[in-house]
Amino acid sequence: MNKQQQLIELLKSYQSVAVAFSGGVDSSVLAKATQIALGDKAIAITAVSELITTNEISDAKKVAKLIGIKHELFTVDDLADKKFTCNDKMRCYHCHINRFKLLENFCQKNNYNYLLEGSNEDDKGDYRPGMLALKEFKLTKSPFLELHITKDEIRQMAKDWNLPVWNKPSSACLASRLIYGLEVTPERLNQ
Repeated sequence: MNKQQQLIELLKSYQSVAVAFSGGVDSSVLAKATQIALGDKAIAITAVSELITTNEISDAKKVAKLIGIKHELFTVDDLADKKFTCNDKMRCYHCHINRFKLLENFCQKNNYNYLLEGSNEDDKGDYRPGMLALKEFKLTKSPFLELHITKDEIRQMAKDWNLPVWNKPSSACLASRLIYGLEVTPERLNQ
């Protein structure tokens, strides 16, 4: 069984899921795989905040529609958390803690068994404090990590499924463009 088939079989075992969906290649492949595996028992959910451009939100909507997965947007006030806005080296950890609390609450209220996120095997080699935060959540799963799926394999799945994001460059949130220690403010994000 190839990794694409393994992924779909794993997702079927989850029975119902929400996918943390940015519209990038990882979350798009995960959303497509869940739509194949679970149909209407899967939903893509996108956080809207000052950290995401309107173009990225628009792209996420288009990709979700192309995939045929239910899609919901919800607003997050990332700048309300001083631990996040102080912009230390754990910035991504604080962001993930806040967002995944909201996302898991969404899952519980709407009877989704799990929340899926798109970390992959290649992410293990990078400094990613946000991945530490994910270990603190009970409903959050990382299927690509579980199956040791790499970024190249994800891109190939996207290409196989004719997803237009298959060659989209990786992009981090706007806060990642500020050096550590420089406070995250709306004015700096707008630059």
